[in-house]
Amino acid sequence: MSKLILIVRAALVWLALVLGFRPAIVPAMAPDSLDAETHRQVLVEVADVIRDHYADPEVGQAIADTIMAHVGRGEADSYTNSQRLVAKVMGVIRSMVADRHFDFSDRSADKDDSNQSPRRNRSKHGLRNVRMLEGQTAYLEFDGFPGDEASLKAAAKAIEEQPQMRAVIFDLRDNNGGAGDMVVMLCNHLLEADLLLYTFAGRSDDSPTEVRSTTCAQHFGTAIPVYILTSGNTLSAAEAFTYILQDLGRAVVVGERTAGMANPSRTFTIAGRFDLTVPFLIMRYGKSGGTFAGTGVTPDIEVSAQSALETALERLGAGE
Repeated sequence: MSKLILIVRAALVWLALVLGFRPAIVPAMAPDSLDAETHRQVLVEVADVIRDHYADPEVGQAIADTIMAHVGRGEADSYTNSQRLVAKVMGVIRSMVADRHFDFSDRSADKDDSNQSPRRNRSKHGLRNVRMLEGQTAYLEFDGFPGDEASLKAAAKAIEEQPQMRAVIFDLRDNNGGAGDMVVMLCNHLLEADLLLYTFAGRSDDSPTEVRSTTCAQHFGTAIPVYILTSGNTLSAAEAFTYILQDLGRAVVVGERTAGMANPSRTFTIAGRFDLTVPFLIMRYGKSGGTFAGTGVTPDIEVSAQSALETALERLGAGE
């Protein structure tokens, strides 16, 4: 056999391995394919995690039972790839829980980012931009709500160092959420003391825990106009801050409906390739005790995210 033939054969073998081809005795599978037994094992593990960790034990049990019923009927045997597996699990979850924090995905699958807005680097303490705008309006752009002590102090200091202001705009259009501690700290600058901000309850709690506003060193007052800018990329804790102030009648929300991720969650790895994100607390917000799970926060003034700042400034200029 000539050297050229050997080289060509070696190249073809290498190409076959790269493309995922196997000898004829092994059935060819798409890159995201899993065998039926693996599908069953994944579903069982997903059911176990949800049963053991979802914040509402009764709902968690119902979801787990529904998933296991699919296993019992042999439906996993008909799944041809991981996309169908993910779709089946998400169908069960969405039929019982609206919160978009509750999620199941295949991390090895190709992601379609065509509809996602560009994501910039996150600021160290969540506060991306602070400046004074026309009409002595403070502009505070938060790209996250980190809850560590250093971030809380840095954000509070930056806010309190602003000169006398007549209005404040919180830009949360590119805020990926974070911690409730930052939400409370910001609310304390704008609300009177002892207002109910939110309640939370976990699996073992007999009754919800209340979180209320407290006084802070520098208070902006309860009359200064507050505007919050939102988009579909306003997530989680940023939504909570928005919902609370809107619910208490303390802020005007301008922009687009938020994402609808209302409850804190943890992510579990399933079978080494799937991510299962499960809420471990149930939250209720503001004086109404409502939630934005699945629905997001509806703006008071619905405009495109791109024009939200301009709209807020126009309203302030008109004395609204």
